[in-house]
Amino acid sequence: MAEEVPAGEVAAEDNAWGQAIEEWLISAGVCEAGALANREDGAMYAAAPVAGDAGWDKVWKDDYQVTVLAEDGVTEQRADICEAATLKQVADMQNMDDRPQHGLWLAGRKYVITGREVLTATSVNAEVPVVQAANKETKTAAVIAVAGSQIVVAITNEGKGQKPPNAINAVMCFAEYLINEGY
Repeated sequence: MAEEVPAGEVAAEDNAWGQAIEEWLISAGVCEAGALANREDGAMYAAAPVAGDAGWDKVWKDDYQVTVLAEDGVTEQRADICEAATLKQVADMQNMDDRPQHGLWLAGRKYVITGREVLTATSVNAEVPVVQAANKETKTAAVIAVAGSQIVVAITNEGKGQKPPNAINAVMCFAEYLINEGY
């Protein structure tokens, strides 16, 4: 039988991961927010900035419904959004044809996927799929990398001078660390 971990210990571990996200992605000013999710199901378990749970407001929203255009481009329809499911779909993408039907949704905002590439984490000799997405309304971008059993999410804000290429560099460094540590 699995041993239960006291809630305080779980919170402390999640907070430690939030601190790690802050160190790798936010402290240098290249990202506004970041998160880690399980590769298996896309569920986020840590976010940053940690103070006041500010990171969660920028990366996550519980399941909800939105109005989207049907395939005809004219008819509106309701769509159920599960952000963990769309994040998992993005992590599973082999090419741009595999994009989620209704796009990538983070914190209740739709991000249009603009590119996917596979980069090499040279220090650990591993390939890391990286997806970029943008939200024109908020002038934010998302950089998502699959690092072993983890998904790294970084959010940049154009209004703060943050650019996706700098976020990609930070995400790749964090991904290399995670892979090297066996995640």
